[in-house]
This record gives sequence, structure tokens and C-alpha cells, in this order.
Amino acid sequence: MTMRKKSSSPTSDLTNNADGHLSPVSHDWTFTYVSDPPRPYTPFVTTDLKDYAPGSTAIVTASGFAAGSTVTLEVDHAIGAGADGVWGTSDDVLDTNTGEGHEPWSVTDGGAGDLDGQVNGSVTTSWYVNPDDSAGATFLLTAASAGADGVLGTGDDAVATMSFTDSVLGVVATGEDVTLDETAGLQNSTATPGPAGDADDNDILVASLPSIFSTRLTALGAGTATGAALSGYTGAVGNTGSNAFTITADPGASITDISFVGVSGAPLNGVDSGLVTLDGTSILLYTDTNNNIVVGRAGSTTGAIVFAAYIEETGSPVTGGKIWTVEYQPLKHPDMTNADDSLNLLNKVFIGASQDMEFSLANAPSGQNLFLMFTKANPTVVNDGGVLRITDPTIIATGKDPADQSSGANITTGDTINTSQAGGPTTFGTNNQMIVEQEGIRFSFVTGARQNVTIPNLDQNEADVESNVDFTGVFNAKSASFDVVQLQSGKSAVVRISAFSTAAEPGANFINGYANDASVSITNVRVFNSTGQVIENSNGSVNDPAITISFAAGVATIIGVKAGYQIEYTTTSDHNRVLVENGAAVTAKGNEHADFDIGGFTLVQASISKTEIGSKIIFDDDGPSISTTGTEPTLTVDETVLATNATQSFAANVNSAFGADGAGTLTYALGVVAGASGLTDTASGEAV
Repeated sequence: MTMRKKSSSPTSDLTNNADGHLSPVSHDWTFTYVSDPPRPYTPFVTTDLKDYAPGSTAIVTASGFAAGSTVTLEVDHAIGAGADGVWGTSDDVLDTNTGEGHEPWSVTDGGAGDLDGQVNGSVTTSWYVNPDDSAGATFLLTAASAGADGVLGTGDDAVATMSFTDSVLGVVATGEDVTLDETAGLQNSTATPGPAGDADDNDILVASLPSIFSTRLTALGAGTATGAALSGYTGAVGNTGSNAFTITADPGASITDISFVGVSGAPLNGVDSGLVTLDGTSILLYTDTNNNIVVGRAGSTTGAIVFAAYIEETGSPVTGGKIWTVEYQPLKHPDMTNADDSLNLLNKVFIGASQDMEFSLANAPSGQNLFLMFTKANPTVVNDGGVLRITDPTIIATGKDPADQSSGANITTGDTINTSQAGGPTTFGTNNQMIVEQEGIRFSFVTGARQNVTIPNLDQNEADVESNVDFTGVFNAKSASFDVVQLQSGKSAVVRISAFSTAAEPGANFINGYANDASVSITNVRVFNSTGQVIENSNGSVNDPAITISFAAGVATIIGVKAGYQIEYTTTSDHNRVLVENGAAVTAKGNEHADFDIGGFTLVQASISKTEIGSKIIFDDDGPSISTTGTEPTLTVDETVLATNATQSFAANVNSAFGADGAGTLTYALGVVAGASGLTDTASGEAV
């Protein structure tokens, strides 16, 4: 891979042709940045979003340039933040070995390409986020306009830069189809290389279906399959199909779930596929309890299974997936003139993926603090109007009832937050370190946290000032987990969990904002032991007699928690704050009210992404056919006796098949080619 390494002189792909126009060239101009006299304007460039999905369009606005000037823009892949450690500045390390869409383009203020249409020193344009090379990428956006010398690429240019990203958790369709042909026998490029309509099919033996798929279908009472297909399968020896989609996870995150979903990202639950059975019954789509499976049922949730599809996850860790399909009944194809008519599930079926986000407390300030603000390792940082902010989810932790420091209160008059390493990973406590009876910690999920007051940059003095709780938005989640650690020896703990929803209230309003939080009900709790095994589930599927889970007004209480256990909770709707308390009574005695610390906080399914895949799930028709067999008889008319006609039976020479759609009406018609037959009527001498 060829990389354009940065130095003290950043580079750009712009040059001037003889006619004065800008165009990309194979070499770079060197821009030397020197101190200029003060300008009457300060150029800057922004995008309408900080992060984009592959295939979307970024709206770019470059402002602060001279009115009527021409601004040249360029978007490049950034693979490093450079010496300053900040993404979106001129010393970012760039990768020029990339796909299409990274050539510079120019827009004149108020000209035809300026979307705001005004001569105002600001141009608005757009850039397509090409899915071919954008998934998981960070981009450097540069906007430049020539200075007094009128030459772009010299020291007096007006230049602005910023950074934006593609959705890091990306699910991208590869373009591979999974085409199941209803015609008897295998149809694929090896078995049926001609015609083209059969060569592009992906039929595979039903016996080749993955056992987890076929076993589940048997349990669902699917019956006997008539055909199967695998994405990208050619039938060639050794061919095992191809991925129908790929997945890119966020650095430091792990893919936790891949599933069939609908357009909203939720499991399919009776969505009309737009397809029907031969008798006209609508086929409805349902995501199975094994959400790698979707079934198409005739008419209702209990209707016969007409077809099904399965995601075979590939890679370790998973990086994509193949799709298998199987059919139990033929579909009604509407085009009666096309024996190979195709149907698909366009915009009905999507691939969904989610990932968990773990957070790092490395180098957290010691002592008792008002708050701690922490995020994942190696977060993405952008320059937001001169403030460096973290685009990844970030968590703010405080004691249960902290002091209102911004109003002048000493932080020791309220609950504080502190950390402990004790020879292992950093954990949370409150006040005198461990969380004792009726004390707790509040965790708030936010975005846009200010980098210089987020761990590891947060120091102990900064952590005592409420105005440093600086962020721009909240991050909503439906599930999170945490570890319960450092219990008093021989005891178990009572853990109480309450979830809330709040608006963004940064700075001096943060602590006071606790008073107006809206409660969000917790509906499920799972407890894992130190080996990662689920040992208790509030839904009753797994039970440990030593653990009790109860719910009251949406608040969950777990009794019998031991050191090393992990607790995962799920809410009815989005929440962005949680209070974790020691739920034991202050007067509790015995071995069931241990003090404890909290560690290993994780947002479960912190990011969810999807891509349309239904258009690649295709069913080809098996239309009627007719052919001749054997040696056809000969009809001979002897003109000696014209009244005597010759007859023969051709019934044995016609072989007809109705195909998978079943028998219809069979009619015969004699077809002739119009025009002269080559015979002559001897009576009139005219051609017949």
C-alpha cells in the first residue's frame, strides 16, 4: 500500500493547468504554511453530520472565505492523527491508495455549484460517501481558496480542515445473489452453463444445508424441501459459496449479534413479503428465535412454511456471512410469458448487526472526585469549532447524591466517586471506596465529551469542578452490563438497578439535572458467573437457587451476587442513565449484605447497523415446457386419389411438463410459417 506520509509540509492533489483550471495529477504540490497578516475573515469547514453511513451524502459548508471566491475541496482517507494527536488538522497522515471520489472539486461562491446560491463568502456542496471504500473510514476534509497572489497552493491561501467518519460498525452487501431456481435438478453455472438465465443460479443439494438450519426447520414442522441455494455458489468442485455481506466493527468493540431484520432494524414479525403462494395466499416474514433464520409463512404466524433463509456467519471474529435459502412450495410468478421469471424480497429483508462497547478507566485520577468521564480506548476525536471532542459514546460517573459544586458546595458534602486498582483493572467505589448499604453510583451515557477533561486527560483537580462535565448530547441504549468485584470475603451482595432518561444537561446544570430524570422500566436481568456462563435469567429460563431477582416499579433487585459476577440488564425503551446501588438495608446483618465495587462497564449493542439484502434473495420460476421425443411419423398424400387423406398420430412424440407450478390446461395448436411453401398448384400453376 502506497501512503502519502506527512511531514511539516502537508500535501494536496491539486495543480493548475495551462488554462487555469484545477485538476488532479500524479504528483503532489507542497503547501508551506507560514504566518500571514491578519485576515478579515477566518475560514472554516463543516459537515451536516459527524458520521455517515456508507452510500449516504455529506453536505459540506465552507465559510469565512472571500465573497465570490472559488473554494476547492478535497476529501482524503486519514489513517493517523499526526504529531498533534488531533484528527482533522493539516498534519493528518493520509492514504492515497483508495477508491473513487477523492479528486478535488471547486465551487464558486454564489455560482451554479453553490447550494446556497448566495455570494456571501460561504459555499455549500455535497460529497458521496462511496461504500466501496468508506466503511469504517476517517476522512480529512480540506477547503482552500487562493490568496492575494491568485495561485492555489501557495502560502497565502485561505485553508480550513476538519474530520468526519463513516459509520464504523458497517454492514455492506457484497453484491452476491442467492438465486433458487424452482426447476427440477440443480441450476448453476456448472450444472447448467447455458442458458444464461440458469447459469447465474445458485442451486445446491438440500442435503448440504447447515445442520443447525435444517434441524431448526424440522423442529418448526417445515416439511420436505424442494430446493435450496447458497449465495455465490457455482457448483464447481471445492466451491463453498461467497459472502453476501461483510461487517466492520468499531475498533475496540465486538460484534455481538447478526440477524435478519426489517426496514426499521427490528426483527421481522409478520411483514408482508409481497409474494404469494400458487393459491394466492400472502407470504408473511418472521424472524425466528434463532435470529439468523427468517421464515416465510403462508398467511399467518402458524401458516405453512413456504421458504426460509439462514445466515452462515463467517470469520473469527465474524467479518461477514453467506446466505442459504430453501423452498417448500413454489411461488406464484406473475409473468406468464417468462418461464424463468424472477421474484425477490427487495426492501423487505435486511441484515442487522450490533456491537458492544467497552470502556477504559486506565489512568483515572485517584482520590475522591465529583465526577469521572471515561470512554473507550483510542477514541475518535474531532475539532468542533475549536474544541476537541470525542465522537464515541462516553460515560460520566458520580456518586448517588453528589454535591452541587457549581453553586459553591464542597464536594465532600455529597457523595463522591473514586477508583481502585487493587492489583487489577480499575474499579469504581464511592465515598470510602466500596459501595456500602444504600449508597450507589450514577452512570450517564453521553456523546461529544470534551477530550481534555476525559480520562486519561482528566486530572484530580479538574474532576472536582462541575463545569468540566462538558459534552454535547446523550447516548441512548437499551441494555448495559457491569461487573461486581471486591466483595467482602465470604459474603454476597444485594444490587439494585434503576434506569432513567434525561436530556443533555452539561456543565453547571449536570448535578441539578438528576432531579428531573424520567424513570425507564427494567424488564430483564441476566447474571453471569466469572467464566461468562449465564447462571440466572429473570425470564425463568436459567435459575440459580442462590440468586433472587425481583422487580418493583421498573427497578430491579438482585440478591445473592458474588465477587466476579456480571450483571446485564435490559430496559423497555431507550435510557441514558443508570443508578447502581447496594440495595441492602443499613441495619442488615449476616452474610448477604456485602459492600462491593463496580467495574467492567459495557454498553450492550451500543451500535446497530443494517443493510438491505432482500433484493439478493431471488426465486426463479419453473415454467411449462414442451419438447418432441423419438422419430416422428411421416404423412404422405398420394395425389392419384385426391379424396384420400393421410393421417398419423404424433401423440407419442410430444412431451409436456407443467413445471413446479403444477398442472394447468393443456392445448395443442398447429403452428405454421406464413409465406410460400415451395410447392406449386399444378391446376393453376400458382405457388402454394
